[in-house]
Formats: sequence, C-alpha cells, structure tokens
Amino acid sequence: MSLQSKNDIAPFKEVAVPNNLSYHQANTKDDPLLNRVDLRSKFALENAGVGIWEWDISTDELVWSSVMFTLYGYDSYQENISYEFWRSHVHKDDIDETESKIKKVLQDNVKLEMQFRIVCPNQSIKYVKCIAKIIQDDSKSSLKMIGTNWDVTDQVYQQIEVQKIKNELILFFNLNADYMCIANRDGYFEKVNDAFFSKLGYNKEMIREHKFIHFIHNDDRASSLEELKKLDLGVTIVNFTNRLKSKNGEWKWLSWAVTPDMNTGKLYATARDISSLVKLKSAKERERELKKQKEIAEEIARIGDKFISTMSHELRTPINGISGIIDFLSKEENFPEQYREHFRIMEASVDNLTVILNDILDLSKIQSGTFDLMICDTELRSIVKHVVELYRKKAERKGLELFFICPESASIQIRSSKIRLVQVLNNLVSNAIKFTDKGSVTIIVSSLKETNQCIEYKIEVKDTGRGIHKSDHNQIFEAYGQIEQANDRSKTGTGLGLSICKKIMSLMGGQIGLDSAINAGSNFWVIFTADKVKQQLRVSKKVIEMQLFPGFRVLVVEDNLVNQKVLDLLLTQRKCNVQIVGSGNEAIEIIKKETFDVVIMDINLSGISGIEASRFIRKSNVICPPIIGHGASGLTFYKTELKEGVFDGFLNKPVQSEQLENILNTIKSK
Repeated sequence: MSLQSKNDIAPFKEVAVPNNLSYHQANTKDDPLLNRVDLRSKFALENAGVGIWEWDISTDELVWSSVMFTLYGYDSYQENISYEFWRSHVHKDDIDETESKIKKVLQDNVKLEMQFRIVCPNQSIKYVKCIAKIIQDDSKSSLKMIGTNWDVTDQVYQQIEVQKIKNELILFFNLNADYMCIANRDGYFEKVNDAFFSKLGYNKEMIREHKFIHFIHNDDRASSLEELKKLDLGVTIVNFTNRLKSKNGEWKWLSWAVTPDMNTGKLYATARDISSLVKLKSAKERERELKKQKEIAEEIARIGDKFISTMSHELRTPINGISGIIDFLSKEENFPEQYREHFRIMEASVDNLTVILNDILDLSKIQSGTFDLMICDTELRSIVKHVVELYRKKAERKGLELFFICPESASIQIRSSKIRLVQVLNNLVSNAIKFTDKGSVTIIVSSLKETNQCIEYKIEVKDTGRGIHKSDHNQIFEAYGQIEQANDRSKTGTGLGLSICKKIMSLMGGQIGLDSAINAGSNFWVIFTADKVKQQLRVSKKVIEMQLFPGFRVLVVEDNLVNQKVLDLLLTQRKCNVQIVGSGNEAIEIIKKETFDVVIMDINLSGISGIEASRFIRKSNVICPPIIGHGASGLTFYKTELKEGVFDGFLNKPVQSEQLENILNTIKSK
C-alpha cells in the first residue's frame, strides 16, 4: 500500500519497550536509542539480539539501535533513514499485510504485534518478530511509534520442520491398514485412524462418546484390563488379544500392542485383525493351516529363486550352445541335405525346450499379473502339426501310435497366442505319452461355434493309459498338487505343468478340463475362442536367405565360453568382424582404445555386471557405440534399463538368427 498521509504509515515490528525509555531526540553518536535506556536494560537487549526503533510520525524520521542495523544486515549506521528505508527491506509478499496492521495501529491506538520477512542487502531472507506501541500527546494525536525487532528465523524453520514431521506422522497414522488409536487417562479414545472407522463402521461421535472398554466383549474385558494394569507397574509395552464389536454386530478378534506416555498417562495402541485365524475350528487346524501356508510360501520362494536366478541363466547356456550350433550348421552351403530334416527336428526340440523353460519362469509373472500372451496371427492346424511332429519319435519309441484329427476350420488364420497354445499342447501330449504304456494318443480338434468374427475351438488329447481317479480331477490342476496313487501322473513332475496350463487358458478366456476314470484312459481338453483374421492369407513357405554384414565391427562381452563360441560363429558367418572379451572391465578398457559399430553385452557377467559396465561406458568420455543387452531372463525383466537408455536393444538367449539380424539391421540403418 502507498502511504497517502502521515497517519497511513506502515511498518516496523516491535518488542516491549522499557518503562524508563524517554522519547526525546538523542545526541549520542554511538547508539541514540540504547543511550536512553539504563545500563541493565541495554545489556539485556543487546545480548538478546533485540533491536529498538523509534519513528517520528510527523517528521518521518526513523531512529534505529545498532542491533537493528545488524539485524537488517548492515555493518554500520545508515544516516537519515525514514519509513521508506524500512519498507524497502520488507519482503514483497509481506508488504500489504504489514502496512495494513500498522495502519490499524495508527487508527485504533492498539498494540502492534506481527511477524514478517525482511530481505537483507546480501539478499538473504530473515523472519522478524515485531512489537510496537503508539506514543500520543495530550490531545490523543499520535506522535511516535516505538518498538522492537528480533530475529525468529530459526524458530520459524523449526516450526516448519516440526509441522512437516507432524504431517508425515498423521499421514502414516491414517494410511496404516491396522487399527491405531490414542486413549486418555479416563479410558476414552482421543484419536483413532481411518481403519478404525472403516473396519468397525462407527463414526467419530460414536467412537468418542464411549470408553474403549465399552467396545470390548464381556468375556475379554477382565483380561484386557489386567494386561493394561501392568503398564502402571512400569511395563513399557503389553500385548494381548480381545474381541471388539463392530457397528453391524460382528465381533472382530484383534491382537493389541499398547504402550503408555509416562508424562501424560495417555495410551498409544495398535491392533491387527486376526479374525480369520481365530475362526479356525481348533488349535490343531490352526497349526496345520499355518504350517501349510508357511510351506507353500517357502516353496514358492524356493522355486522362484531357483528357477529365475539359476535356471534362467544356467539352463539357457547349454540351450544357447545347441541352438547356435544348429543355426550355424544348417546355414552352411555344403551341409548334407539328408541331415537337414534331422536338424529341423533338433531345432524344433530346442525351441520347445526354450518355450517350456520360459513358461515355467513365467509362473511368477502369471501370479503378479505381468504375464504376456503374445497374441499373433496363426492357424491351429499348423500348431497341432508342429506338436505332433515334435513327439512322433517319442511315441514310436514306446510303441504308441500318435494321431491327430483336424477339420478344415482349423486351417483358417486366427488371432491367438501361438506360443501359449504350443506350451499347453506340449504339456498335455507329453503327459499322455509318458503315462500310456500301450495303445495310442490322439489329438482331436473340433470347432464348437463359428461366426463371421470368431470361432470357438475344442482340442482333446486322448490316451489309452490307466486313467485318473475322479476324486483327483480337480487336484491335478492345482499348483504343487500331487496324486498319491499307483497310477499317479504327477509323481515324477514338478507339479506345476497342468497348473500353468490352467492359468494360461484362464488368461485366454478359455477352459481346461479332464474326463477320465481308472482303467479307461484319459481325455484332457481345452476350449477357447479366437478372433478370425479379416484377410485370410495363404503364406507360402520360402527359404529366407541369410543376411550379411561385411566389415561390421562387433564387440562381444561374454564370460561363458560356449556363448562366446556361438556368437562368434553366428556373427562371423554373417561376415562381421568380431572381437570377444570376457569381462566388463575388459570391455571398458578396449572401448577406450578401439571403435565398434555395436556391443553385445552379457547382462549376468561375473564381477562387474553387464548393466554396471554399460552405465560406466555411457558416462565415460568416449564415443559410445550402441549396446545390446544379452540375457536369459527376457526383455520384460530389463524394461527399466531400456527406458533409461542403458541398452539400445535386447538379444535373447538362446540366440535366434532372425532376432540377431534384425538388431544388426537396425543398428546399421542408424
């Protein structure tokens, strides 16, 4: 605000003024205001950091003590200062409020007390507390305003920090899913968190108008009070269980932990709802259920750790070796034609093994909701034929006949998950052959419903084995389910295969089931619906020529000798110039000296990992080539590294020629 008259004045914050302070003009050069104060008051004010000021309203003359100048950031006195001098130091966001308060003091002759920010000459900001009063003449006209200022910056920041901590505690208090409360000496709730209201159904008034003992079951009151009495004997925390009544009349079993505040006598308590455990029929059942849950949790953790960390890396190494050598040999110009069919079977077997391994590892993804069905255009007949060819030799070795029956409708192109259907059929056909000693295994495909947009298929895998008892039909599809019969199909397996199939069919919106009886064989079936591909194309089979990359400089960072050899063969076959190192440190050093078109970096290197090495290379002052992550866990495990730019792409283990060539083409085209 701008001051239009003497009475419009706005500004200084003040503190209580000593009674013996006179208001006559001072002549001293040192500190005119403090020289008007007796020695004791002067000593107290100076040591307390309190600055004194006096403002003559009629002349606009402003007199400051030395402490005032120090407070406002000056090393020495400033001559001929006025109200505007002070105003120029007030923070721009506080000007309006401070001047409004000063104006009110001038109008109403009331005490001024306010807090505002000042900006010192060095641009530092301080919080200042001000107290002031008006000096009037006999006619009640305002002559002067006198007051004090002192620095309260530390206190303000402390208050801000305290408030921040308080807000965080309140947030934690209310977000906690357990019951949390504070009760006073008289046994009434002073504060309860949101869980109290939501789980018990009461509103604030209902909770606070009754003592907490009112909500406890009659049979539990004496024992609860007995535990609470221990707090009076010096026990710092007590634990007990009781029942609390909810608004709808339901009794909830709660496990409490209570601690006292020795100064206020208040009780701080938290409770967890254990109703589901208490409701078990007997102590024996509770023990059995807890043991079962513990064993399941331990087994899941064990399988997850073993499969994901060990199988993902270790099992893929030999698969990568076999797959890479097959790929290399099958593309050699002088490779005997009569062996190509055998290599195709080997290649299909490796692909199948990779799919199975991937899906076992994907069990954790299914449970976490991150499982990918990988929908694509395909046809059911080719999927079934692929599985039949894969298992024909195995069936023949056992003296079994392997048949498949497909209608014409199985040859149309559909949108579905080819890789998941192959996995499910692999599991069902493999089990059928494994548990059938004589006779046959037959795969039957039929269409149940068909429209212009979609088609519903049923695939049956029938065998002439000994069958499965009806009481075991549901259990066989459960994870870790084991059938304890002489004809048990699951006795040599992991107990996961059919469970995974069930989860896959559920994700596809389909069903899986079983028709079987002892000595009558088994018929495992799946039903699912797939959209038709709008434009049905007959894809002709053609030989895809291998792509060459002459002179392309590739650095392979891999610590496994088998994987080194595979990548060397595949890249050299495509005319690349390949250099191999066995550690992240070696890669860091060689990139400082030589240039490459691309780096293929194994993620699970011993010592410094591939991820760490890649990050280090990118931060170094070198020309960084594109870095392709190479690992066994799949792309979805490393989305963060791709997003952050640690890797420019990802190459799976085992290496597939098509993926390798696509990556090299992408790098080459940039």
